[in-house]
Amino acid sequence: MEALFLRLLNMGIAAGWVILGILLLRLLLKRAPKAFRCALWGLVAVRLVCPFSLESVVSLIPSAETVPREILMDREPAIESGITAVDSAVNPIIANSLGPNIGDSVNPMQVVVFLASCLWVIGAAGMALYALISCVRLRRQVAVSLRLEGNVWVSDAVNSPFIFGLFSPRIYLPSDLEGQKLACVIAHEKAHLERRDHLWKPFGFLLLSVYWFQPLCWIAYILLCRDIELACDERVVKNLGKEEKKQYAEALLSYSAPRHMISACPLAFGESGVKERVKDVLRYRKPAFWTVAAGAAACVTAAVCLLTDPVAAVDKDIFGARYSVEKVLYDMPWTDAVYRAEDAPEYIFTADGSLMQKSPGGVFGSNDAWNMVGVFREEDGIRNRLPGLFQSAGTAPADSAQAEQGRDGGQSPKSEQSHEKEQGRDADWFGNVPGLGQEAQNLLEKVVRGWRVGADGDEGLCYFILETRDGQVLLAVAYGAAGEEAVRWLWKMEKHPVSGDTAYFEGLIASMGGKGVRIFAFYESDRTPGRLVAGYDDGNKTGYAVFKQDTGGSGWRITGYTSGESDSLSHVTLGEEWGFDHSITIVLSSRGDLAYVTAQAGEEFRRKTVNVTSVPAMCVFEWEGFVAEETVEVHYYNGEGRELER
Repeated sequence: MEALFLRLLNMGIAAGWVILGILLLRLLLKRAPKAFRCALWGLVAVRLVCPFSLESVVSLIPSAETVPREILMDREPAIESGITAVDSAVNPIIANSLGPNIGDSVNPMQVVVFLASCLWVIGAAGMALYALISCVRLRRQVAVSLRLEGNVWVSDAVNSPFIFGLFSPRIYLPSDLEGQKLACVIAHEKAHLERRDHLWKPFGFLLLSVYWFQPLCWIAYILLCRDIELACDERVVKNLGKEEKKQYAEALLSYSAPRHMISACPLAFGESGVKERVKDVLRYRKPAFWTVAAGAAACVTAAVCLLTDPVAAVDKDIFGARYSVEKVLYDMPWTDAVYRAEDAPEYIFTADGSLMQKSPGGVFGSNDAWNMVGVFREEDGIRNRLPGLFQSAGTAPADSAQAEQGRDGGQSPKSEQSHEKEQGRDADWFGNVPGLGQEAQNLLEKVVRGWRVGADGDEGLCYFILETRDGQVLLAVAYGAAGEEAVRWLWKMEKHPVSGDTAYFEGLIASMGGKGVRIFAFYESDRTPGRLVAGYDDGNKTGYAVFKQDTGGSGWRITGYTSGESDSLSHVTLGEEWGFDHSITIVLSSRGDLAYVTAQAGEEFRRKTVNVTSVPAMCVFEWEGFVAEETVEVHYYNGEGRELER
């Protein structure tokens, strides 16, 4: 139920942008035929009904999935509205108030979404019950009526003309209606039937009942009802003369009725916007060709821009990748510890901005497990700080004023030499730091962005991650208090492709608290691209972790992980709450005598052979529907066909 609610929530948010666009278009299409307005509201219906959409570069929808499905399991839950200012303001609040805590038995976000989905069900049921009661009461009201002609009926209990019924609709009229008013009213109601308005209005109320939590849907439904009546009036009066229009307007005024509540039915003659309708009837003129053409073009353009999703942007960020040291650019000359590229630490820049480190030896110790170093914090004006970071490390630091003058130049008008200094291409910018070669200076002078990461545990140790304008990544290890750091090493980093990089995924699991994990199996389904499940072993227990690929496919985030049970055989069924569009049952085993596994969900029976030469092992069953965990029966067998106990 929570997964369904999140999907409807995202569809409702996307439809909200469509509604805002249509509200603007209604103002621009005042002179266009009113039927165009009704067509525009059809775009909202498509957004609310269709669970998928094509991508387009002209899409005006900021985000197709504002609330990601994996928010239920994320370590730092966040929305993706497509508007940076909104995300920056809202996400810290969500992460601080609804982020999971170590040791909690349930994720706070799961509780919130569960309660919200329960409230949604109650609201939708209430709306449906209200519509049902209204229809029953109206049916009783017209139980005693007489046929006037065809599907036109009259009744003493009717105060205002209306249409009632879906498959065999009837027009009900007050018994005292006669003369020209009678002809006008019947023409109006028959125009409704020709336009199928007796079906569109209940359908609109049905959508409102499902999306009652979206305030803009209420506005859309009210305006839909008004535009239906305006379009119907226009259809009738386009063939009437001046005197007939006056009589039609008088009929509207005679049966105008204040609307106290929103209703699913019926289509009542004077229920909606009578004042506006009377004005439009009296001043109606056949629209010019260019007006009709402009209205049609606006509807087509709106369909293209509002029914398509934004094209997924290719993420060119440095995050979501593993890095190793390609070259040592700087090593503080008067210290003993020296790193070569082949024995320097490895690093992972996680997609959510954490720094992981694995050290084969040296100053950082010998630890082949991935360890959390800290969180990236972007440094504003990092380029201006670079000379100070290295001058404090050198034996001949340049005067700060001289360094600033050497970088910015001081001549006016500017000579070519001073212009080069201002652009940061002068070697004197660094004050001739011993050991800082020309290649290092050339790269540092191209730095356009930087982050600082404070290490946990070693006081005064910190890291600067630097990105150059041509995409090179540098990592500087520094010591000292904030603002007084001195660079100890500067490394040029090599980025490794994530595909097939087991170390990268092990680092992501470690970033959530796993220690010394080893991935022994991967599962990826073509039906759900951008999702991975990894089976891992921490030396004591087996477990599984779920990963999601970032937009553009540049990196992966870890959605969550779970340690297995203490026994050697276990299984779990995952579904939409983990971001999969079908259910998968994962079987983990550390039994060397396990030969094959059978699983049954309802009437579906599956069997898989286990590779007993690789222990621990993982096998996966895929199910078409979303199967509850308790409905899946899994049995384990050895090579002799004997069932093994868990």
